Amino acid sequence: MLQLRILILIGSLILIGLAASASSIWVSSNVAPGEELKDEQLEEIIALRQLAEPLFETSAQEFGVPADLLRAYAFVQTRWAVPDHNRHESCTHMPLPYGIMGLHDGQQGVFRNQVGRAARLLGITEDEVKTDLATNIRAAAA
Repeated sequence: MLQLRILILIGSLILIGLAASASSIWVSSNVAPGEELKDEQLEEIIALRQLAEPLFETSAQEFGVPADLLRAYAFVQTRWAVPDHNRHESCTHMPLPYGIMGLHDGQQGVFRNQVGRAARLLGITEDEVKTDLATNIRAAAA
């Protein structure tokens, strides 16, 4: 029964992601609304996705979470991009998430402190969860 629920969740996340990506496949969180995507930004996105791909697999194996669920979650949350907190604020007036997995730190009281909880579970610092690609994916899987 649990496996069926997980499969339904994965399917839903993938469908949401596909619907959202149909109109804007190369959306980066590092591009402000209305701003054109530059060639170097596109290359950066592609490189990030290539780096992240094996990390989804290793995190999935480490924590017993389906790798496709991690991929879908990352896509829905950030479109596989890392939000740049130094560049711009959220256009939706919501707190910007951290890392490719789009984790929140709970500082503005809108979301729970996913970053802090994951850091405690992994026995690491919150900064590592926020800034390290592999650790961010592991944090979401934990």
